[in-house]
Amino acid sequence: MDYIDLKLYVSKLMKNWIIVMLCSIIGMAAAYIYSEFFATPVYASSVKIGVFYSGGGENITANDIETALKLIENCVVVLEDDVMAESIVDTVKRETGKEYSIAQIKSAFSFDRIGESQWLKVTAKTGEPELSALLCNALAARASDIIVDNVANVQIRNLGEAKVERSPVSPNVTKNIIVGFLVAFLGICLVIFLLVFFDNTVSSEEMLKEKFDLTVLGVVPHVTSHQKMKNHKPKKKPKFIM
Repeated sequence: MDYIDLKLYVSKLMKNWIIVMLCSIIGMAAAYIYSEFFATPVYASSVKIGVFYSGGGENITANDIETALKLIENCVVVLEDDVMAESIVDTVKRETGKEYSIAQIKSAFSFDRIGESQWLKVTAKTGEPELSALLCNALAARASDIIVDNVANVQIRNLGEAKVERSPVSPNVTKNIIVGFLVAFLGICLVIFLLVFFDNTVSSEEMLKEKFDLTVLGVVPHVTSHQKMKNHKPKKKPKFIM
């Protein structure tokens, strides 16, 4: 079959709607079970760090703000450096007794500029809510000294401390359920599409006329063995009362 009849495809979907819905429900259930019982929860904490230009006068000008915005990129480079990570490793070991590698610490952080402001949002994501908050606070405590030592004419300010967030940011159960439904639904639809596409049988008179340009003179009905037995069932002999 080198073409696809959309009517036939839709008809196949409608006939097999129970299978389609069952597969979709199974996909949703699988996504829910994975999210609730197998996926590792991820907790995030964040802290805000301000970057200000200290090379100007007492009055802050537009040039000072523009310079501070350019300095943010340099500050992020310093915060992502191994020197900062080593300092955090020492702090975590001292506070919790656990030892992490520099690569693990660096991979936990992300840095995002807040709009067009001079503030950075530092986020740490780990498998423990307390650890995420500790990483953020450890970085904020050392940020000023390390940045000032490596970036000229800059002043760092911290806006509060990171809080322990006990609600995981991942996995998103609702999102995973929707994704599971869509994957299962589209998957079973694709399977039915392929079955229809590669089906080389003739299922109707219209298909025979369209594909082979032949005229249908008659149709031989398909009779099952059950129907044959029913039609040829012997009649009961009449009973005679004497």
